[in-house]
Amino acid sequence: MQKYLGAIYYEFRYLMGRAFKETGLYFDQYGSRLSNDIAWLEPLSRHRKIMPLFAFYKPRISESASIQDNASLIGQVNLGENVQIGYGAILRADDQAIRIGSNSVVGDNTSIQCSRTRLPTNVLASLKLLGQHVTIGDSCIINNSIIDDNVTIGSRTLILDGVQIERGSQIADDSVVPPGRLIPSGQLWAGNPVQFVRNLNEKQIN
Repeated sequence: MQKYLGAIYYEFRYLMGRAFKETGLYFDQYGSRLSNDIAWLEPLSRHRKIMPLFAFYKPRISESASIQDNASLIGQVNLGENVQIGYGAILRADDQAIRIGSNSVVGDNTSIQCSRTRLPTNVLASLKLLGQHVTIGDSCIINNSIIDDNVTIGSRTLILDGVQIERGSQIADDSVVPPGRLIPSGQLWAGNPVQFVRNLNEKQIN
């Protein structure tokens, strides 16, 4: 019962907030007209960066994290210190949480999704960018995978369900990682589907 009352209260707050916001926007435009300010002619963007689900699954964002204006964080998205989310990126956590650790970067137009899917090891998938300096390039698609520390994902890479990428590995641009693939620590993989290229030295891993 308390859960339903909480949902009703949240919906009421949302509707009241939207009513006040719409009223404020109207007065802002009206004031611009009276003062001959052309700002009222500009179209208003109603994009919402932060989108809770069912009033319970809310993004948790560090104060030092940076999210661009047209990015979208939906559901159980947790961002650590100094995380950067690029333009047009979509992080969608419907059932399982997406946890992005400190000093990680998600490139422009990248899509990350995490749902209630089991890995080949029978463990529920949860995308984890844990720790430092995980970099995901532009226009990547990542589904239900586990990514460890110091991993670099090249631009336009497709990572399918159940992939696990261990610490310090790199995936080259335009690669496709098939479902259930394990990328061992400290290696460079590339291609469609990805294949082992070479081992990385300690400087490249860190």
